Amino acid sequence: MLVRFDLVKGKQGRWPVTELADRWVVHGTDFEFMGAIQLACEEAARMLVDEWDFTMEDAFIFLSVACDVGVAQACKPGPGFETIARVVIPKIPAVPGPFRL
Repeated sequence: MLVRFDLVKGKQGRWPVTELADRWVVHGTDFEFMGAIQLACEEAARMLVDEWDFTMEDAFIFLSVACDVGVAQACKPGPGFETIARVVIPKIPAVPGPFRL
């Protein structure tokens, strides 16, 4: 398996974004499960609005019907948070990646 880390000039998320062949994954962290999930969903919605011109309402509708939310880690991976949530967004023509390049 090959793992590559890239920086995209002028683009950034609040948390790292993972891009895979068929999907991209946005993360959020918090002490509680629901807090981490909420932050991950808000980050995904913000990226859809900022990068792909969704309205906030359209972003949350898209997230609810086309995307998956889960917990990536629920232990104490570092100071300041205990839970890492993730939102998996499928690559489709309307949102082929996390950033418009």
